[in-house]
Amino acid sequence: MKDGKTVVLLVEDTEVGMGRFREMLPDDKFVVYRVKNHRQVMRGLEHAVRETGALVDCIVTGLFLDDGPYEGISLIAQLREMELYRSVPIIAWSRSTGEDLGKAMEAGANLTVAKYSADEYGMAQKILNLVGQKPK
Repeated sequence: MKDGKTVVLLVEDTEVGMGRFREMLPDDKFVVYRVKNHRQVMRGLEHAVRETGALVDCIVTGLFLDDGPYEGISLIAQLREMELYRSVPIIAWSRSTGEDLGKAMEAGANLTVAKYSADEYGMAQKILNLVGQKPK
């Protein structure tokens, strides 16, 4: 939390996806840090800690990133192996459906969201529910 706002790390490689995500989260309730691929995640997490003084409240990652297919799934599995991030909620957000989202859940995602069927209230509420907060 930073100033009462939920802190989210978004792993998204497209400007369109980033814009869509930002539209769904009101600025008065969320602080969003963004990285473009799994190689930048640790740097993004460290930056968020420096800025907020705490771990991020939630990580949202695409499954197919610019550094390779299924990199989001590998990222989820890697984060779940790290003690520090084992309990941080992770949402897999993707244009993909079915089997790919199932793989994300097997890797340790708490929730999967279809990228283009998510709406503003729905995504914000999903994140707040995962981090155990009630909307204001």
